[in-house]
Amino acid sequence: MPSLATNTTRHGVAPLLWNQQEVQQIGQYMSGTALSGTEASEADFKNQSAQYDVLHLAMHAVPDDRQPMLSKMIFSTAQDSTEDGLLHAYELYGMELPARLAVLSACHTGTGKLFQGEGMMSLSRAFAYAGCPSVVMSRWAAHDAATTLLMDRFYDHLSQGMAKDEALRQAKLDFLKQAPIQFQHPFYWGSWMVVGDTGALVKDTSLSDYFMYTLLIISIFIFKRRRFSK
Repeated sequence: MPSLATNTTRHGVAPLLWNQQEVQQIGQYMSGTALSGTEASEADFKNQSAQYDVLHLAMHAVPDDRQPMLSKMIFSTAQDSTEDGLLHAYELYGMELPARLAVLSACHTGTGKLFQGEGMMSLSRAFAYAGCPSVVMSRWAAHDAATTLLMDRFYDHLSQGMAKDEALRQAKLDFLKQAPIQFQHPFYWGSWMVVGDTGALVKDTSLSDYFMYTLLIISIFIFKRRRFSK
């Protein structure tokens, strides 16, 4: 279990200590290939993301409440000569992402500016516009270690055939059972919610192995398209 004592959140550019463990833990429920650190580039995401059923991004995000289209998720630039490493909301509006689920494991991915007739303009909204019918988003700062624990439990329940909203609810209950009393404040677990389609990804748990064929990235975590039960 991660040490919840760390105060790191997934906002800004401070080093993250637990997102790599988050990906490794989720790997218990699926097989795949891990691309770590500098290989998690914006160009790779743009080139590959349309091929996958589930996108999981464990990284920093920076919202812009005044100009929501400038809200961004931060990628590595070490091996990226074509992009600046900042995936902006306006770029997502020009992309096609047929993934059935996007998990935005970062800070403030569900917050933004409220526009009359449009709703909340956020990174979550941008992923939905790009084609993702279901998005897991955060409504405030994501505590790095707590998020790692919560996501582990979420994918465990998701791989067993639970509906997305129920899997997230059960993950929060699991977190409250495991976390020390000082970390049971809703700040640590209450931020997360599912918007859009809440149905199960795996309808027949005997097919759960099909949920395991994956591509993993430390800052981005992408599941390979498979034959999910309808």
